[in-house]
Amino acid sequence: MSETLSKNTLEQIDALIYEWLTDTAAPGASLTIVNETDTLYQSGYGARHLATNNPATPDTLYGFASVTKSFTALAILQCVDRGELSLDDPIAAHTEATFDGADEVTIHELLSHSSGIPSLSTSSVLLARQAGMADVGVPLGDRDDLYYHINGVGDERDEHSFSRFMYNNTGYILLSHAVESATGQPFEQYVTDEILTPLSMDRSTFDADAYDSLEDHATPYLLENDGDGFTETSFPARKLSYGPGGLITSAADLGNYLQFNLGGGVFDGDRLVSEDLLGQAHSAHIEPLPRYGDGYGYGWSIHDIAGTTVIGHGGSLLTSSSAIGFLPEHGLGFALGCAAQPEIHPTEIGQGIVALLLDEAPQDVVPAIGYRSRVTELVGEYEAYRGVTTATVTEEGGMLSLELSIGPIDNTYTLIPDDPALHRLTFTTPKPGQPAPVEFVRHDEGVDLFVDRNRLHKQ
Repeated sequence: MSETLSKNTLEQIDALIYEWLTDTAAPGASLTIVNETDTLYQSGYGARHLATNNPATPDTLYGFASVTKSFTALAILQCVDRGELSLDDPIAAHTEATFDGADEVTIHELLSHSSGIPSLSTSSVLLARQAGMADVGVPLGDRDDLYYHINGVGDERDEHSFSRFMYNNTGYILLSHAVESATGQPFEQYVTDEILTPLSMDRSTFDADAYDSLEDHATPYLLENDGDGFTETSFPARKLSYGPGGLITSAADLGNYLQFNLGGGVFDGDRLVSEDLLGQAHSAHIEPLPRYGDGYGYGWSIHDIAGTTVIGHGGSLLTSSSAIGFLPEHGLGFALGCAAQPEIHPTEIGQGIVALLLDEAPQDVVPAIGYRSRVTELVGEYEAYRGVTTATVTEEGGMLSLELSIGPIDNTYTLIPDDPALHRLTFTTPKPGQPAPVEFVRHDEGVDLFVDRNRLHKQ
């Protein structure tokens, strides 16, 4: 367990976050790094409100969105610990779910997104509505509407979706209702009394209606449609969706939560859940899609970064975004909140922070950062022998496009990298039946582009 962080490591972490905020124009961010017993570093970056330029601080409150899922999972595990429900119980036994298969779908399956139920887009509908974006017209005004929506899903769950990882916010809504059924309390009240208060997360809340009055809160900013700048908007309160993403908290408060997880379920001498049950939350139960890591537990993603296990989760709320994670083998954890949802997500920056904590270069061990760091030098104009053939390489959303002009003939290709981190600068154009290799070669004079029979030089 690290007792301190070197000055060089902290400077590199600060630089990583400042460069991220500069590249994306996101207003501000907050960071906490802890070990099992102490806060090792805290900082705020940029502004929590642009008009006043009030600074972001470690105590700044953000909607931490899907980071909430591990709290919901913890609440379920506490109920299991007390014998109030079982991980093998069907969700129909504890909720109003009556869809075809509700008596088969288990709490374990909902926790691990392995129920066979595809996304029902409840969070997308509610977020868009509350953030003032275009409404898709699905009636979700109250719990009756919600269950009408959920209980029509039976035909979507069949042999083609069984055991398939499908990230599902609605499943965590059902889990929050199971907590209410088991405890006789509103979900948000139970989590406050049995998790937030014992962890001394005193600034954390689910009360989105009070968000604007909370001291040191981040103003909600929405990325504009053209991706150029952020617009102030309303906080997307989702009372129907507390379980998958309703927690409002700070990086500083989450430091306590990370210490609790690093401590195997104990905080300040008090045990909140059995070590074995918490270990199940931290263990991989299914292989997820790559963006969710190498395994998925109960509200936690499991990643391998530079040979080290990192257990974490990200959150996206349209108007804020976040990432948390901890390294059991090293006794370290971090929490990162952002006052917007920029094109480069905090999960990517969080993995970069992990790399720096391990004394690794982020571009060498985090594929997304490696890709971005290498793709910039490839963008530009290229020209072949005597200028007969030219090319333009552009980047949008991390993807490269190649416009190749051979005399009067123009063709445009999307370039699919053969190596996600671009350690090898080779690509393939996805032309049906005729994929073509494309390679960039660095040398002392610059960069060359080889495509089909052509060699072009970057200008």
